[in-house]
Amino acid sequence: MRFIKSLLKFWLFVSAIGAATALLAKKRLPVADDPETDELKLVAIFDACEVRSTASAFKGGSAIAGFGAIELDLRRAQAAPGGAHLDLIAFFAGIEVVVPDTWHVSGRGVGVAGGFDLERDKEDPADGQPTLRIDVKAVFGGVAVAKRPVVEAVAK
Repeated sequence: MRFIKSLLKFWLFVSAIGAATALLAKKRLPVADDPETDELKLVAIFDACEVRSTASAFKGGSAIAGFGAIELDLRRAQAAPGGAHLDLIAFFAGIEVVVPDTWHVSGRGVGVAGGFDLERDKEDPADGQPTLRIDVKAVFGGVAVAKRPVVEAVAK
């Protein structure tokens, strides 16, 4: 019983340090979440972030979620001619990315007490096919990347 109490105290201590570090990082990390920007820098720490990109030459960027969630929809974006690259980091959080089904997706990841699901293409990209490379790190969190049909813009 003593061991369990010690383990619980240690876990609470580590969680408190992690939360304090996340709050400090939130204030210092630059954010670029304009849907029209070609290079995103998304941060959701103790927060949620939802972006529907309409970039004309999407190059990629990064998404960091800690104790929060990020939803990134790329179906209305156009990939840059050289392709795009996303770095996704989730700790005690979740990240969901929706990619147009016309893009070629490749990637790799590491999960520590967490996981990731990348809907990757097994074959090489076709000539001229937009490409997206994804690197994932998930610690006590999850990352999902799914390919969906392109959605036409809805007039409001």
